[in-house]
Amino acid sequence: MIWRNVLILILLFVPAVITVTDSYSQDEVAETGSMKGVDGVGIRIDEVDPKAAADGLNRDKILSAVSDELKKAGIKVFSSAETAAAKGKPTLYVSINTIKHPGDVYSFTVSVSLDQLVTLVRNQKIQLMSPTWSVLGTGASIPESLGSDAEKYVLLMVQKFIDDFKEANPK
Repeated sequence: MIWRNVLILILLFVPAVITVTDSYSQDEVAETGSMKGVDGVGIRIDEVDPKAAADGLNRDKILSAVSDELKKAGIKVFSSAETAAAKGKPTLYVSINTIKHPGDVYSFTVSVSLDQLVTLVRNQKIQLMSPTWSVLGTGASIPESLGSDAEKYVLLMVQKFIDDFKEANPK
């Protein structure tokens, strides 16, 4: 049974892909530029699927790992109140979507974005929270390692955020 799972992983999901998307801005320079002057970020982690949670995907553990990485990199992590009061309400948003396939194999998609309050040019009375920077990755895992595999993907993407944040905000 384990060899079948491994074969499915190799044939369908390896290598996993992490790509930087530019669907929310004109180019990567614009995405990175949208971080300039941001003093810190709040963090929002989506709820995880109950089946994935039962197999070890832990939302609180992901939140703690993301917060620790940002702090280690010198990026201030805002409380909810600080995020609400910050100019643009910058929020690092993490979403992990999972599908459990027959044969006990998960596929998952991880999305990390910087959401900020933006104003429409055509009507400046309209302000919305919108992604201004984002990365997306897909992967696969067996249930026993789903939590650690998804966390690794999230932290790879958070590192990309940290790199871009520091490029936009050199000290």
